[in-house]
Amino acid sequence: MDFTGHIVGLAKDFGSSLWHLTIEMDKETKPEGLNEFGKDTKLTVRLTKYKKSRSNNANAYLWRLCSDIASHKSIRTTKEEVYLERLFKHPVFETIDGHTVIVTCNEKTDVNLLSVKDDNVHHYYMPVPDSRRYDEQWGWYTQDYLLVRGSSLFDVSEMSSLLEDVIEEAKGLGIPTETDAEKQKLLDKWAKDYERTHKHHN
Repeated sequence: MDFTGHIVGLAKDFGSSLWHLTIEMDKETKPEGLNEFGKDTKLTVRLTKYKKSRSNNANAYLWRLCSDIASHKSIRTTKEEVYLERLFKHPVFETIDGHTVIVTCNEKTDVNLLSVKDDNVHHYYMPVPDSRRYDEQWGWYTQDYLLVRGSSLFDVSEMSSLLEDVIEEAKGLGIPTETDAEKQKLLDKWAKDYERTHKHHN
């Protein structure tokens, strides 16, 4: 079983004179994976410094940073929450025939379950401020939402703006980021892929 974490303690047992090493698992780790090891199972343990795998595109890099930010001890959130917060700060609204798409839902509806997910293409529901109202016909309150494009649908300008914002947040937390040159390579590749996909759909 492989996982990431941090050493949080090292102490010597006075009875056995053996050293006890305490490792805190990162919260993405599923402790159920330890079930196959019994208390008396002898293990081979090798500790190495964590090295991030290099992202192969701008969106993967964006999500990796969101995961790193979420794992930061001072935040206690999820990568999805970090991503959504930044996505709504730089929203790209879905349109039909030049009109912004607005969806009205029962306020009890979990809009997270409504997200369109098809071949890694995502849309998200962004609440319209002060749009909560009572529907007399149905007898419940409704809420309006703007349909926001996920970053997998962004062009290079939109992706660059979102990515730069997440990078700045990561740097503020002391999280390592790619060099400007590496970031530009990812954006250049994103631009080429977007152009090829856009031409294909048109």
